[in-house]
Amino acid sequence: MIKPTTISEQLLFSTVRIESEIGTGTGFFFDFILPNQQVISTIITNKHVVQGGKIGNFYVHEAAVDAQDYSPSGLFQPVKLLLERSWWLIPHPDQTIDLCAIVVNPLLKNAQKEGIQLFYQPLNETFILTDTQLEELSAVEDILMFGYPNALWDNVNNLPLIRKGITSTHPAIDFLWKEYNCN
Repeated sequence: MIKPTTISEQLLFSTVRIESEIGTGTGFFFDFILPNQQVISTIITNKHVVQGGKIGNFYVHEAAVDAQDYSPSGLFQPVKLLLERSWWLIPHPDQTIDLCAIVVNPLLKNAQKEGIQLFYQPLNETFILTDTQLEELSAVEDILMFGYPNALWDNVNNLPLIRKGITSTHPAIDFLWKEYNCN
C-alpha cells in the first residue's frame, strides 16, 4: 500500500465508502475541533445514503503495526453502523440540504479496544475556503472528485475513484441561491 505524502494521496484516505440496505454512497472523515481542543470525529455524507436504513457499513483502512510510522497497512475493516441510533446521525439543520454527519468517535474507540488501529486522514475546518478565498477564484477552476460514483470502487485496495473536471458555476456564488429569512 502507498504511504500517502501528497495532498491527493491523503485524500484517498479521507473518503469512505458507505453502504446500507438503501444503497451506497461516499462520505468523508471530518474532525470538528471544539474550543477546548476536544475532537469530534465524523463522517459527512448525504442524508439519502443513510436515512431510513437500519444497518450500514463503512470501510476503513487498518494502520501498519509499526508504532513509529502511521500509514495504511493494505488491509481494511468493515465497521458496522446501526443507523437507527439517531443520536449519532446529525442531519443538516436546513431540511432542504441533503447532508448529515455521523459521529464515529465511539466506533473508532471500539476498534482500538479490539486492538485494531485504523488509518484515515480526516479533513477539518482549515480545508474550508473563506469567502475572501472563494472570491479570489476564477469562474473556471479545475476540480478533483474523490468518491464512489454509481457504487464503483477498488474493492481490493479499498480506494475511491478520482475524476477531474471544472467548476460549472463561479465558486463564490451559491448556485440557485434562495433567501431563507425573507418576510
